[in-house]
Amino acid sequence: MAKGHGLAEEFDTVGDELFQLLLSAYCYRAKLGALSDRLRFASRKFLLEEMIALRLISNEIVLEFCKLDDDDDGNWSLRSLRKEAFRHLTDKKQVDRINGLLKDYRINLNQLKTKHRNAYIAHRNVREYPNLANIPTFEQEFQSLICEALGLLRCSSLCEVRL
Repeated sequence: MAKGHGLAEEFDTVGDELFQLLLSAYCYRAKLGALSDRLRFASRKFLLEEMIALRLISNEIVLEFCKLDDDDDGNWSLRSLRKEAFRHLTDKKQVDRINGLLKDYRINLNQLKTKHRNAYIAHRNVREYPNLANIPTFEQEFQSLICEALGLLRCSSLCEVRL
């Protein structure tokens, strides 16, 4: 969390990050869902452009997840939101619930980070770049993480302070 900001600003800023993630996820899912219909009528050039767009949007989704997991004190993330919410929470069960949700999110995110971000998005530690047609499936790789991130935001917002 950026120093000197309160829970309301922390919540709003992390909410904005989640909104950007949801916009990217919506576009990705819509493009991916329409791809099979377009295969019959589109030119090869158009299909290449669509596959590149899908790859770039999937990369953006992975990076949004990573931003939400950032632990740097100067950045807004689900982790910084948790720290700020804990300053206001008195219910131990709520604290334990948030910790458990964040732990699960980070474990699940680590698999995605290792597979995509650490391999070829932010770093290059694989010999060959993935095949352009080998893109993440929304339901298998993104959907549950999105739900977990939204659950963390909701759970953190239930603290005893009025936002």
